[in-house]
Amino acid sequence: MLIGSKPILRQCGLRGLLHRFASPQGPSRRSSNYEARDNDDPHRRIIGNREIVCHGMNGNPTYIDSWDYPFPAIRYRECTPELMALREKERGDWRKLTIGEKKCLYRASFRQTFSELQAPNSDWKCIIGVVLMGISLSFWLHLFIHHKVQVKWPESFSTENRIAQYYRQVDLNMQPFSGVYRPPGAELRIHAKNKSMLKKAHEDETN
Repeated sequence: MLIGSKPILRQCGLRGLLHRFASPQGPSRRSSNYEARDNDDPHRRIIGNREIVCHGMNGNPTYIDSWDYPFPAIRYRECTPELMALREKERGDWRKLTIGEKKCLYRASFRQTFSELQAPNSDWKCIIGVVLMGISLSFWLHLFIHHKVQVKWPESFSTENRIAQYYRQVDLNMQPFSGVYRPPGAELRIHAKNKSMLKKAHEDETN
């Protein structure tokens, strides 16, 4: 074979390349490079030696229990010698596995079952507690402002001033169509221009 002959390999400069791939140290060097690159991965520093098994929710090696994405990207627990031995046993006949070993294998991959994920929790107690605390703080803050900060109301808040303000708004013919707010204790007043307008509108309706 011409391609496999030594003169052709020397001429093409492929002898070193052939020796590189034929050497038993080639795969080990490549695997060591992959291991070094894997150790430099910032995600690996966070997840430890947990096994990455699938794409997951967004492609990042994170674990989350979700109905929408029931298969997390990584396993829940890190790999231990006992767990690796149990997984080797899992490769065989499953009938030889005990119930405890099956549960251990499941808990190593998942934190919760679907029943546990659907079960109600006690988060509502914490939410109600925080809401009640916020209401109580608002109540005490209102009392503090009412008795310490805003001791006296402005004079315009008194009943007499509100009635006087209503009469002034009527005299200025403010909001002739909708009318202005009439405070309690004030007599109903209508501007002279509006009286003729309302009278004419009433006559048109009756006719």
